[in-house]
Amino acid sequence: MDNQLLAFLNRKPAPRIVVIGDALLDRYAWGRVKEVSEEAPVPVVGVEREELQPAGAGLVAAMLAALGARVSLIACKGRDDDGDRLEECLSKAGVEFLPLKASPSATARRMRVFGYVHYAGRGVQQVVSLIHLPKPAELAEARKELIERIDELLAGCDLLVMQDSGHGLLSGDAPREIISAATKRNVGVVCDPEATGNPDRFRGAGAWVVNRFEAEKFTGMAMADPAHYSAAAKWLRETYGLNAVYVKLDREGMYLDSSREGSELVPTVQREVADVTGAGDEALAATAFVTAAGGSDNLAAHVANFAASLEVTRLGGVPLTREEIVREVLSRQAQHSAKVVTREEAVAIRERVRREGKTVAFTNGCFDLLHIGHISLIRFARRQGDVLMVGINSDASTRRLKGEGRPVNDQATRAGVLAALEDLDYVFVFDETSVLDSLKLIKPDVLVKGGDYDKEGVVGWREIEACGGRVVLAPLVQDKSTTATVRKILNSGTAESK
Repeated sequence: MDNQLLAFLNRKPAPRIVVIGDALLDRYAWGRVKEVSEEAPVPVVGVEREELQPAGAGLVAAMLAALGARVSLIACKGRDDDGDRLEECLSKAGVEFLPLKASPSATARRMRVFGYVHYAGRGVQQVVSLIHLPKPAELAEARKELIERIDELLAGCDLLVMQDSGHGLLSGDAPREIISAATKRNVGVVCDPEATGNPDRFRGAGAWVVNRFEAEKFTGMAMADPAHYSAAAKWLRETYGLNAVYVKLDREGMYLDSSREGSELVPTVQREVADVTGAGDEALAATAFVTAAGGSDNLAAHVANFAASLEVTRLGGVPLTREEIVREVLSRQAQHSAKVVTREEAVAIRERVRREGKTVAFTNGCFDLLHIGHISLIRFARRQGDVLMVGINSDASTRRLKGEGRPVNDQATRAGVLAALEDLDYVFVFDETSVLDSLKLIKPDVLVKGGDYDKEGVVGWREIEACGGRVVLAPLVQDKSTTATVRKILNSGTAESK
């Protein structure tokens, strides 16, 4: 997937995108926490510098511009100094700002205070966030103007993004009328509905990008594990007539349910988190950018997940450039290549790990088209030992097992995809049809297989137990297999050709 991501970004697409939503002016105050107030148990921050940035829909627009899109923002701008400052910030970010003429008298604004916990300047954290919003009555005229002008505002755009912060511009029936206008113009729509609003307002949009809390709120389902992610995303897509649903799962990554490409859990890239501000906006922007430029839903999920993981390493909402993402992907590729080893190297690593007093967990398979069942198996296997090794069948042995036409992806691609998973430490390819020879060489402490086996049906269970190891069966994710996915794709192609 990294290679697909790089190929897409290096094309330097520049789609025309219109963003509609609540725009704010964010004022960041940075300073040192020198004491705790005598009046209350709160930190006293000595402000040293301030910065101004667009927020809400304004930040999403700035993030799209940084990725290379040609962006127009439709939002309210108050008749005050903060409105002028917001417009200046957007201009610097490369965003065309088309403020509604019936804007409220005061610009929506927010103050975020960040304090240095230590005198050395480390341990920065957000202390407080203060927000000022226009009065609901003031926004009614702006909504009216928006609906009257929506057709002309969408002229010539490739995609419409609606970022709902719940502050008023996209309340009532406005989203329905906007989606209707976009549909008539054959303009795709990506929405980020706000959790406390009525999601039915965004029915019929092309795609939704929601977070875990919003998915729970809209569906009434607990987002506890991959099976719940799958059920909730599918329900949202089918209930609201969508093409795709992207569910942001924080440290677990992103779940995609697409009517065109099926479902997938995209694992997160583990990073040290500095501040989660802007991560959701970056995911929305990246999803919209890839979609507008003609990328697949699957590619959009991977780019969005990767971009959001980078965003949390920054303090505050910081738009990421396309070049920054490309550099980070290249860096990750270099790291992942070290995880793909030969079987002989895997044996040497096993001996080193044993000398260190650590345990090795092991699982194996073809891992042709990675799906949620594979991810669940690998995450389960990760918890069974200190180091996780995975053995995959070579192209030749996969063909012997699965028949002609398989594997879909060659062994180098399959090994590279697995190496990109944070839960996995090492992966190697073996050419035998059976994994038994590899098990005799590696002698793992724990052999993990899927729950569709019983212990006696697991190849090598006697040999593993004879060496003092054990066999563990992972919970099975129902109705997920590469063979079924390939069959579905082939059947879909046959149906379209008729």
